Amino acid sequence: MVSLMAAVGIGSAGPAVHGSVVINEVHYEPVDITEPGEFIELHNPGGADMDISGWSLSDGVSYAFPSGTTLAAGGYLVVAESPPLVQSKYGVAAMGPSTGKLSNQGDTV
Repeated sequence: MVSLMAAVGIGSAGPAVHGSVVINEVHYEPVDITEPGEFIELHNPGGADMDISGWSLSDGVSYAFPSGTTLAAGGYLVVAESPPLVQSKYGVAAMGPSTGKLSNQGDTV
């Protein structure tokens, strides 16, 4: 199993990278703190699809990518605390739910 684990903090210098997949966006502090609105967006800037089956996010937020999960070349993938909420608020399909919470002071993913 390959783990997608990289230091991500507030004000980090750039995206965390594993192969050609990057952590592109971390939504760590939803505007409405009563809603489960945290999410992490991955991006594959490479020219080939990436099979991320068995990869996982861990530490601050946990999620294991199921078998058959592919991130298309040039594509994006969102892992959310509440996939239905992300779909309704942002119009983006998301995988999940993830477990855990991100610290608003900085965290490890």
